[in-house]
Amino acid sequence: MYHMLAPGGRLVLCNFTPTNPIRQFMQYVLDWNLTHRTDAEMQAMVPAGAQSTSSLSPAGVETYLHIDKA
Repeated sequence: MYHMLAPGGRLVLCNFTPTNPIRQFMQYVLDWNLTHRTDAEMQAMVPAGAQSTSSLSPAGVETYLHIDKA
């Protein structure tokens, strides 16, 4: 997705963190099998040379990664 951005574009990714308190409910009741990622795991997805920032939701359940293309 990053490589499809126009210069000056921003990619925003969101992921549930492993601390998601309803993780088991989502998996076993809703049959929604997600890959939960830490903030560090999200940062590891940033392409070389790209600028990024990340933040957590107030409850710490979601992590947001903002990747900017020069």
